[in-house]
Amino acid sequence: MTALPAEDMSNTFIEHSFVINNFIVMIGKQIKDSLCRVLGGSVQYQWHENNDRIVIPDASINCNIRDRKNDSLTGIPRMVMEVLSNATEESLVENQQCLFVKP
Repeated sequence: MTALPAEDMSNTFIEHSFVINNFIVMIGKQIKDSLCRVLGGSVQYQWHENNDRIVIPDASINCNIRDRKNDSLTGIPRMVMEVLSNATEESLVENQQCLFVKP
């Protein structure tokens, strides 16, 4: 199991968290009666199509939260959100963009 390297995000702005939390609350209200859930940045994804690498997006929508392996969800999320800021853009674009784009 290979995880992405930890990045020092101590210089991110509080606005980064505001955007993520607003997204989770607003979308969560809209899909509350569905089987899908909006999940915050503490959720790990690990799936076979990604060579079992662990990925932790800022937010995601997952409609099958029963598929789990240890502490990670193994189902591919329906949507992934990454908030880009001056502090995070370069790291995210280089390391994660290709993981979430469907060929």
